Amino acid sequence: MSSQLHKSNLAGPGDRNLVISGAFRIHGSRYGVTFGRNRLGLSTFLEFFEAQGDNAETAFLHITPQGVEFPSASLRFHLDREFGVAAALMVAADRDGKEYSWMTSGKAGRDDIILVQDSSSPRDTRFPSESFITIAELREVITQWVFGDALPPPAARWVAMPDVRWF
Repeated sequence: MSSQLHKSNLAGPGDRNLVISGAFRIHGSRYGVTFGRNRLGLSTFLEFFEAQGDNAETAFLHITPQGVEFPSASLRFHLDREFGVAAALMVAADRDGKEYSWMTSGKAGRDDIILVQDSSSPRDTRFPSESFITIAELREVITQWVFGDALPPPAARWVAMPDVRWF
């Protein structure tokens, strides 16, 4: 990993609380979630998402300073429950306006599984198989995204992706 960013250095007003939220699909419906500081709430969400989430859709998590419209960091992830694999990509901006982007790097890849960064354009945003991690690793990445301070979350290996620029 080329660099690390701490949540306290994310773009946005430094005196505001950070809101951790997300969007995901289940059975054709889009749901939003905002995480509090309760680990049981996150665990319940992850169990529900792992059991019911739409395998064909990319899920999104955001870190946004309270009262600010746009996120300072975003995490996209896609998983395949049947094969127990996932991949994630994240971007973040610091207080100086510098942008960072990373993709997971793992050993769970298979060429017969397709995971995408953006389910609205799957042909153009396919995750390479070397980015695949296990769903258990993704679960820990998400837990650290919500409760940890370091970005990208250290639960997985990450590689810099300097050409990715979206929030």
